[in-house]
Amino acid sequence: MKIKALAISAAIFAAAALNAQLLPARAKSEKVVGYDTIVANVEDVSITRDELARAVAPYIPSLRKASLSAQDFEKKYNEFSSRVLQDMIDRVLIVKYFHDRGMAIPESVIDSALEDDIKTKFNNDRSAFLKHLQTQNKTVKSYRKDLEESIIINVVKRQFLANMSGVSPVMIQEFYEKNKQKWHRPESAKISQITVSADTPEEALAAAKNAVNEISKGMSFEDAAKKFSVDEYAKNGGKAGSAYARGQLQPALDKIVFEAPIGKVNEPVQLSNYAYIIKVEERTAAGTLPIDQVRPEIEAELAAETAKEASQKMVERLREKAYIKYF
Repeated sequence: MKIKALAISAAIFAAAALNAQLLPARAKSEKVVGYDTIVANVEDVSITRDELARAVAPYIPSLRKASLSAQDFEKKYNEFSSRVLQDMIDRVLIVKYFHDRGMAIPESVIDSALEDDIKTKFNNDRSAFLKHLQTQNKTVKSYRKDLEESIIINVVKRQFLANMSGVSPVMIQEFYEKNKQKWHRPESAKISQITVSADTPEEALAAAKNAVNEISKGMSFEDAAKKFSVDEYAKNGGKAGSAYARGQLQPALDKIVFEAPIGKVNEPVQLSNYAYIIKVEERTAAGTLPIDQVRPEIEAELAAETAKEASQKMVERLREKAYIKYF
């Protein structure tokens, strides 16, 4: 069912503490509940303009930032509001589907979810949690209801997906062949390094040569790194965290990393007031990762894509069977 564009009244933005030029006031066809207007009826549930405005409000700053003009903002706001309204409708349908089948979420599960929220979102500060509820015009009861609905939606989607067939080897192979470039890796190397610095280039080079001399006398590269190096890798014995791709380093260093024998402690390379001692640990030739190495990644990606499509189909079926009216 297609959602028509929503007319946004000045009252919405006043509620959100915004000062913007808005679309015309509500249409005559809109229904009123209390002091609020209804934007949609879903079975026996009404979604009001105020509820929609509060759901959209947190995203208004990013919408403004992405807008080129007041008209562009107005357009983006209406389009986003329509998507949010559809999400709210779908939420009602999924919760109804759950309850119609006699299912329920135990109170203990909701209690646990509430405690987790207070701990993770409000640093276990109940006062901060209650202040947040006030700013959102919510109560603990309504917050618990939102939590319950979120749990229900996850349960329904998991149950639905559990009945689906898994990702087949054929699907994985086809995805791999179609997206091989994604797993292409350039030539790379892992290194250990010692970085020496001084007030002058000459002093830096002399200090680095002294470190190389100590290594030649029997000091391990790791101990030399801890003693002489000033970079972040010193505490790890000089081992750099990630592999370097060809061309990623300065040309003088790049030449050593990709041409020097593996395991050799090379002579220092001076760059300004720094001197670098490089030892190549391993090299990997350019190429495409084999399918067995990326199979778990492909399977996860395909499963997520399939789950998204399946969830969308489930919601579409619920929409087709439901009474939904927009105002």
